[in-house]
Amino acid sequence: MGTAYDRVFDYRVTAGIGPFNGSYVPRYLQQLQDLETGYPHTVVPYSVQAIVFNLVTNPVHSVASRPVRVGACAQDSCDSYLLPGGLISATPWPPLMEPSAPVIQIVDTPACQIDFRDGLDEEDVFSDEDCSLFGANTTRLGVRFCLAKSRMHQGSIVTGLYVCPEGVRNGTCSQGSASFYPNITTTLSVFNRKASFVASRSNMTILSVTSTDTPTQNPSLDLDAYRAAIAWILDFNSAIIPAPTAIAAHFWNGQTQLTQKYWSAELKQIFQSILVFPLRMFHVNGVGNIDEDWGRISENLPPEFYTTASIAIPHDRIIINTAMFSIFVLLQGSVHLFIWAVLAWLWIKRPALPVITSYPLFNFAFKTKHKGRNCVSAKQEQISLPNGPLRADDKDVVAALQGARHFLRTDDERLSLLSNESRQQPEVTNVSS
Repeated sequence: MGTAYDRVFDYRVTAGIGPFNGSYVPRYLQQLQDLETGYPHTVVPYSVQAIVFNLVTNPVHSVASRPVRVGACAQDSCDSYLLPGGLISATPWPPLMEPSAPVIQIVDTPACQIDFRDGLDEEDVFSDEDCSLFGANTTRLGVRFCLAKSRMHQGSIVTGLYVCPEGVRNGTCSQGSASFYPNITTTLSVFNRKASFVASRSNMTILSVTSTDTPTQNPSLDLDAYRAAIAWILDFNSAIIPAPTAIAAHFWNGQTQLTQKYWSAELKQIFQSILVFPLRMFHVNGVGNIDEDWGRISENLPPEFYTTASIAIPHDRIIINTAMFSIFVLLQGSVHLFIWAVLAWLWIKRPALPVITSYPLFNFAFKTKHKGRNCVSAKQEQISLPNGPLRADDKDVVAALQGARHFLRTDDERLSLLSNESRQQPEVTNVSS
C-alpha cells in the first residue's frame, strides 16, 4: 500500500535548509546582545533551549533517514537524520482555504542530512586546542567539549563531550575519585541534497519524505564558527544560567547512564541534537540570517529555495511490484497451461484404464469375477457383488471373499494335492491375469 496526494491548491513558497554559513553566527549573537544595551552576559533565548533538547527526534524538524554509505558510515551502522526544513521553515504561512485538506506537500527543497557514527577511530584524537571547558569553581557541574576534523575520514568531523565528575577546577576537568571521564563521542558527516516531503497542516509535523536526490558531502564546514555556536548553547556560566537547569546538566546527571551503551541512548540523542542545531539555524534560509524578513517571501535567496507548496488530500493506493507481479503471472500461467494440456491430452487420446494400480485390493476387484454357486453352507448366505466394478467397494469385496480358500494352479503335484473339503468351498479364480 502507498499514498497518493490529490492537490487542490498550489502556492509559491520559500523553504528548505541550505549549507551552514559560519558568518551568521557572530552577527546573530551580537543582535541578541543589542536587544538589551549594556547587558554583560550571553543571551540564550528560551526558544533555543526548547528546540535543542530533542531536535533530531522532533518530527516538526527532522525525520530518520538512511545513512550515506561513504566515509565513516561506509561499513558501520550509523544514525542518520534528514532535515528538509519542514513546514515551519516555509514562507509564507499556509493559507486557510480548503480546510478539509489535511496535508501540505512541498517539492524539491534543499535539505541537510547528518550521519552519526558512534565512537572515534584510533587515529582521531583530540588536542587541548580542540576542546573547551564549561563550568566554574562554584559548582560541581562541568563538561568538556571537543571538536576537530577527522584524520581518518576526509570531510567528516569528530566530536566528544566528556563529563567532569568533580566539575571544572582551576581551568581543568576534575576527575576526582572517578576512574574515567564519562563521555559520548561520535563521528559526523554532513550532506546536502534535495527532498520532497508532506507535512500536517494541523501540527506541522513531517509525515513522510516522498523523494530525495543524490547527496553531496559538505566538507567545508567552518569549524571555528561551528564551535562558537556549540559553546553558545553549552556555556551556562557565561549566560548566568543556574547549573542544575543548564543543558550540560543532563550529561553530568547521567554519568551512570553514560557507562552503558543501552542506557545512554537518550543522552546520545540530546548530544546529536546539540550538534545539529547550528546546521538547522545558521544558513541562508534560517533564523540565524538576520538580513532577511521572515514574515514574507524574500527575493534575495538562491533560486533553489523557491518552490511550490500544495494543499492536498491523501488517498491510499496499491503499489504493484513489477518484478514480483511478472514472476507471479509466469508461475500461475505455467500451472494453468499444464492443467489444460493434461485435460486436452485426455480428451484427444482417451487412454484406457491402467492394468494395475498401487492399490492391490482395487486391482483384485477389477480382475476377478465372483461365481455364485449353490454349494455354500447353511450358515453362509449367497453374496454377490454390485453390478459394475466401480460400484464394489472394499467392504463388498471382503464380504464376498469371506471363508474362501485360494489355491495356486501349478504343475507341481505336491502343491496340487488339495483336500476335498477345500475344493467344496466357493471358488474365486483369476480370469484376467
